Amino acid sequence: MPTNPAVAVAVESIQRQCALRTQNRHTRLLAATLCQSYAIPEGKDLVLLLQSDPTVRSNRDAVEAWIAQQLESVEVAESEQILATIDVLFRRKWIAVLEALSCE
Repeated sequence: MPTNPAVAVAVESIQRQCALRTQNRHTRLLAATLCQSYAIPEGKDLVLLLQSDPTVRSNRDAVEAWIAQQLESVEVAESEQILATIDVLFRRKWIAVLEALSCE
């Protein structure tokens, strides 16, 4: 770690930015995988069912936002556990969406 306090702060900031970019990249990849696995169509028809945020622009963005919310609330130590947990939680969410669609 640098001995100059200003440099140390800059290094810490850069490390946080890199970690955030990596997390965002992984979140996008996981969202794409879930969309493919659950046959979630392109478009924006399911946005409000997947995510209550009206600023979300597409089904995939809604899945990505949902994943980010889950990662904030789930405490899991290992990456394999994270993937399994997200898959189980998303399966429940997707079933609820399908049930909501069948009632309309």
